[in-house]
Amino acid sequence: MTLALLLIGLVLTALAVNATFATKKQIKQGWKTYREGKGTHFYAEFFEGNWRGIQLDSEWYSKKAPRHILYIKKDWSLYPNWAQERKELTIDRLHQKFKPPTFTIIEVE
Repeated sequence: MTLALLLIGLVLTALAVNATFATKKQIKQGWKTYREGKGTHFYAEFFEGNWRGIQLDSEWYSKKAPRHILYIKKDWSLYPNWAQERKELTIDRLHQKFKPPTFTIIEVE
């Protein structure tokens, strides 16, 4: 029992350390993407000590395209002002992160 508790403690510590390094890496990079649920992705930038983000629809294991689809809006006025000003950079980063053949990025109305 003591050995089992020790192993559980080590695993939890390793996970916490890994999460800490991932966060520091993302902060240094200045941006990140993450998924919530099956149909929602977020693109976020670290700005003045906080994360600010936009929500993007996604489709996993799509029948319409290879594997996964990330949908971005053609009309960027629907996104916050800060995102509108950084449209090209954001799109470049999304293409950097979500590459074919695993991902397809589609602009939608």
